[in-house]
Amino acid sequence: VISTRVRTGRSISGFPLPPSISADQRKELEGLVVKALGTLEGSLKGDYYPLAGSNTYEPKPNGIDKETEERLVKEHFLFQEPDEPMLLSWRMERDWPQARGIYHNEEKSALVWVNEEDHLRIISMEKGKNIRAVFDRFAGLVKAVEGACKDAGRSLEISEKYGNILSCPSNCGTGLRASMMIKLPLVGAREDFVAICKKYGLQPRGAGGVDSEFDGTFDISNLRRLGRSEKDLVQDMINGVKEIGRAHV
Repeated sequence: VISTRVRTGRSISGFPLPPSISADQRKELEGLVVKALGTLEGSLKGDYYPLAGSNTYEPKPNGIDKETEERLVKEHFLFQEPDEPMLLSWRMERDWPQARGIYHNEEKSALVWVNEEDHLRIISMEKGKNIRAVFDRFAGLVKAVEGACKDAGRSLEISEKYGNILSCPSNCGTGLRASMMIKLPLVGAREDFVAICKKYGLQPRGAGGVDSEFDGTFDISNLRRLGRSEKDLVQDMINGVKEIGRAHV
């Protein structure tokens, strides 16, 4: 196991979802969220870094430098400009890179993406396989971010029937994706590798993310989002990864 990550999305009431949000609304949302994130304390305390070329956050005009942005993307901390057909069909590239950025703590183990595929992407991650530490940090970060947004006068978009309402229907419900980046050169080369993962309720992705090629290193995550608790979905990932290792390598 190279690294472990748990993430989810959140939408803020009163703003259209990213496929239809306007440039002014996106800027307003950035300002509200960054102010709320600035109240986080302790191990979650950090700073906000707008994307390179963004001029919507006054304390940091022009955002971070391009070299830093590329390094963060390469290290899987930061999102990149949309190039996937699905995201482009949503017009997610509109006004890029304005009003988009990343908040992270000093250790880069607690992160919040602002105005990417969802209003917020909340992420806990670290190298190695300590899923308990990652999940505990994730739970604390989600609670803190939700509380900070509510303190700023904004509720979250949550349906009693469907849970969290997010841009991609596959993320409705918990929106949670627990994943491990794992080297699987043998089982990953099998023609039935995807079917093996589905048997255990898992989804494999290449190391480069959605639609990237399989090269022996895989991002293995829970397939379901809706109808089960966050704890159960994380346990699905743990059990599935163990079974793949035991039965197929």
